Amino acid sequence: MSSFYHCSATDKNASFHHRLCPKEKDSWCFYNRALANGDTPKSHSEMKVHFELDDEGLNLVKQVYDTLTTDDMMMKCMRGKTQNPNESLHSRI
Repeated sequence: MSSFYHCSATDKNASFHHRLCPKEKDSWCFYNRALANGDTPKSHSEMKVHFELDDEGLNLVKQVYDTLTTDDMMMKCMRGKTQNPNESLHSRI
């Protein structure tokens, strides 16, 4: 879920949305990396990939994340299976 919160962060809710991101000095999260290095994080609007959704849009996207991160779905991914068995066949043709 860290990717959902990370990608939906804005300057107004940054500390809440980055709470699940790694907090090390070499973190992939620009916000927590800056804080760990004693720097001021850049504005979210300056990032290459920046978009803002209203609460309704965020809730819809979060429902998709919740579905895709269930234990059942994660087990399918860990075993290398796809949701569509034909995908494996088509990749070999």
